[in-house]
Amino acid sequence: MDGETSIGRRARPAVGQDFGPFAWQDLSGNTGYPDGVCSVTGSTQGNDTWVKALTTDGTVYQTRCDSEGQSLVCEEAWVEVTAQP
Repeated sequence: MDGETSIGRRARPAVGQDFGPFAWQDLSGNTGYPDGVCSVTGSTQGNDTWVKALTTDGTVYQTRCDSEGQSLVCEEAWVEVTAQP
């Protein structure tokens, strides 16, 4: 994963139909993309999709995408996640 991180989305068809192809969006060009990414996860709550990346030195970064309806727009910068008390 080092060097490139992407997120994909595809339409959910009616029951009994096959899923469509993924539409991929490269997130590694977003401002602040960290070096040494070794693991990535994503989660969605409402119209927000959060993508977190773990680096080989143990630092976690995140970015947020707008995910309203069938659209997925990921233009925000990556920021370091600080430890919570």
